[in-house]
Amino acid sequence: MAWVDSFEFNEEFQDFRVDPEGAPYWADRIPVEVAPGHPLHGRVWTVIAKYHPQDEVVVKHDADVALVHLTFTQDPPEPPPWPSTTFFDSAEEFEAYMDDR
Repeated sequence: MAWVDSFEFNEEFQDFRVDPEGAPYWADRIPVEVAPGHPLHGRVWTVIAKYHPQDEVVVKHDADVALVHLTFTQDPPEPPPWPSTTFFDSAEEFEAYMDDR
């Protein structure tokens, strides 16, 4: 179980676990934007939440959790490191990152 499974997002996020409207749209963006060599490539990611102030989503695969800043590129996708992706090992690490922005 990933730490994000029990995490409570603040009002700046749309939590797709509670409000799934729009989740498929954001989930479909990940494979379009992730090229070979990117840390998200080759795995199926679940989009957990959308951060409203920016084009960012929180994704998870097993215990891995990341914040992904989508670029809305077309085919072919931008080369790595795009979309920018930051992994988090804990809720505390995620909250500190979001607070420091």
